Amino acid sequence: MELTHSNPQLVPPETSLGAVSGTPLHRFLRGFQEGVFQEEVAQFVQDHAHHFAVLCVDGSYPLVWTELHNQYKELFDQQFEAILWFQDSSPEQFHESCRSLLAACENLPEDAELDVSDCRGAGVTVAAFRSFLCALTASEDFDRFLQVMFAACCGTLRPTLALPKDQPSARVVELAVPPGLGPGDLVRAQFLGQALELRVPQGCEAGMSFTATIDL
Repeated sequence: MELTHSNPQLVPPETSLGAVSGTPLHRFLRGFQEGVFQEEVAQFVQDHAHHFAVLCVDGSYPLVWTELHNQYKELFDQQFEAILWFQDSSPEQFHESCRSLLAACENLPEDAELDVSDCRGAGVTVAAFRSFLCALTASEDFDRFLQVMFAACCGTLRPTLALPKDQPSARVVELAVPPGLGPGDLVRAQFLGQALELRVPQGCEAGMSFTATIDL
């Protein structure tokens, strides 16, 4: 596996690092840029992307998506614990610092500089701190996680690892006709984040299955 570059789809992006560059917060995000961690996350995505190439009807989705998201978040939680350990800090200390900084942000403009002596956050603007928090908690965003997995399925995820290049341009999916629908009716569904309307073919009644080709 060859690490090619920092992947902003998988880890806190360099733009977020720039927002806190030169401040005490920089080192916390920098730990997510480590090559070994990026390889671990990219391998996780590659190993599990196939679970997301399924057709979802009526806003539902497989339970395994939630389970995998929890595992995905755990990767980031473990890495952050390691970052805190190397910074001679603890989760309790860090969370208390963040709470104090958030309280200090209230009623301040975005370009105001936070100067909270007991939070190791002097020199951080309100905007930079908020950008830092968004980057730090990005893995908890389920919709963002889905976009990462959908991109991996479609072959549009920036390759932190050397991924296969022969990604299909279309997928054939199978769909069961929902109750109350029949030939000629439209079934609303989603596939890899795309909203679809699939017409039930002639001779296919409720409970029966049919196939459809979806362009990626």
